[in-house]
Amino acid sequence: MLESTVEAVEAALVNGDDDAAARRVVAAAQDYLDALGRSGERAANLCVLRGFNATSDGGAGFTEELVKEILSEVQTQRSRGRPHRMLPPLVVLFDRLPNDPRVLYALGEAFGILSPFFDAGRSRQLFEKLLEVVRDESELRVLSEFLPEMRATIALSEDAQGEAALWLRRHVVDYCDVLRTDKPIGLWRLADPRLKSLYEELILARRKLDQKRCRQIVDAMIAIQPINPVFHHAAAEIYCSYGPAFDKKKAAQHLDEFLRLTDPSLLGGPDDRRSVIMGRPEIARDLRRFQLAQPRDDLEELRVAARELRDGMRARKVTKRLLVPDIKDVIREFSKRSSELTRRQRDVQKLEASIEKNEKNLRKVAGRPKAREFRTAIARQRRRLSEAQEKVKGLQVLVDKLKELRDLAR
Repeated sequence: MLESTVEAVEAALVNGDDDAAARRVVAAAQDYLDALGRSGERAANLCVLRGFNATSDGGAGFTEELVKEILSEVQTQRSRGRPHRMLPPLVVLFDRLPNDPRVLYALGEAFGILSPFFDAGRSRQLFEKLLEVVRDESELRVLSEFLPEMRATIALSEDAQGEAALWLRRHVVDYCDVLRTDKPIGLWRLADPRLKSLYEELILARRKLDQKRCRQIVDAMIAIQPINPVFHHAAAEIYCSYGPAFDKKKAAQHLDEFLRLTDPSLLGGPDDRRSVIMGRPEIARDLRRFQLAQPRDDLEELRVAARELRDGMRARKVTKRLLVPDIKDVIREFSKRSSELTRRQRDVQKLEASIEKNEKNLRKVAGRPKAREFRTAIARQRRRLSEAQEKVKGLQVLVDKLKELRDLAR
């Protein structure tokens, strides 16, 4: 169905205002949309149907607004790893915007990956034309905004323009070299070597409790793989922690995305539309790599913890967490909580001494009416003592954790 849709679209574009050709596209496109079902690429192909429907009815067809909508959908859906499914809208875009670097890159990618539409020669021509078209800063900026993998590469660089130009030339030239051997190119999303170095940088940043750097790195990771559940969980941990990055709304949003992407009813099934296919063990394994706390044993427990954390971020009174805190806040909180712990420990000692004194007085007045007064006072003090001891216990755990984090960052 996809093949017949692409052929019909190309024929209709060549024939211009041929109503019959437009009607053939409409029929083929409708069948293809039915085959796509609920997949993410449906919206971009639906735009193609709308454009040719309007043409066959004597309407405006592909207006500037509709072309922008198609381009936006292509940008969103290409990260899902099936660019050949968007060949009908990409062919339309190439007809309307033949020198747009975004269209050249996306169409070259769609023809260059391993699929029934693999065409090494056509893909290489598009990439070579891309290198000719991209000549100045404005075109580089347009392309970097379109490609998350390019944006992630320059996100942590001081020389954004220079890094963007270097990345583009190296990346596209490598593609062309592979295509000359009549072999398909690999998609960046499947095995991006930059993720390995970003993992290492993130580990170092977390050990130093450098919250700002952690956020920059995780943002770059999400830009590279926007539908990776592990990265959204890592971002949520940052946003729900002590420090300047604390943002309960963003924390809840990332946890919602994590839960959506790990929904057991979809995970690995026919409606799984994530950019990286990961099973339950792989997700649980990668989550452990990000956590400073004791690792949990499976994805189900991690999902429960994520739900609890999300609900905590939505509560009226929010408790900040020590997941990815900032070192300055840790030091300040350690000093504050240590003083509070000392004060409450003294309160416990005073209550214990007071109870001991009242118990001694009770023994002296045993059997007298005064004894009831002492028993009531002792019962009240023991309740207060139990509450005070629980507070001391909780504070001691918090102070020990803060001290551990402070020492770890030194």
